[in-house]
Amino acid sequence: MGHVARANPLWEAGRHEGLSLATFGPVEHYVSPTWYPSKAEHHRVVPTWNYLVAHAWGELQVHDDARWVRGVVARLTGVMEGERDEPWRMGQAPCDYLDDMLTKIVGIRIPVHRMEARFKISAHRSDADRLGARDGIAAELNGRAAQELADEMG
Repeated sequence: MGHVARANPLWEAGRHEGLSLATFGPVEHYVSPTWYPSKAEHHRVVPTWNYLVAHAWGELQVHDDARWVRGVVARLTGVMEGERDEPWRMGQAPCDYLDDMLTKIVGIRIPVHRMEARFKISAHRSDADRLGARDGIAAELNGRAAQELADEMG
């Protein structure tokens, strides 16, 4: 469940017939050969890219109902703000402003018919190399996506 801008033609009739594709991710990062301990042993390493991505197919359902849209936005905001020290809540915005903003979006839902996920997380490397790449990624980035990728690597 989610929403799109009312100005986005994606939700309009005739624009979404058949299956729609939703892409989640990618969580991705460059992997430097310098992060592999085996580089010091044999230099048989090259740069690569690690990633996590999922594709889901389903029929797009449009919800142009103010109550449904408000509920989706409230749940999404709760998830995205939940781990912050001072999370923003919809009730902090003036009611007339929030009501106006909600008229500018349309709710969407895609019940999943088929899903495919792909990942490349240095699994073919030795434990030392995989963990070296994990530590290199974690040192260069901050935020949820980098942490997700590093967590999956070990």
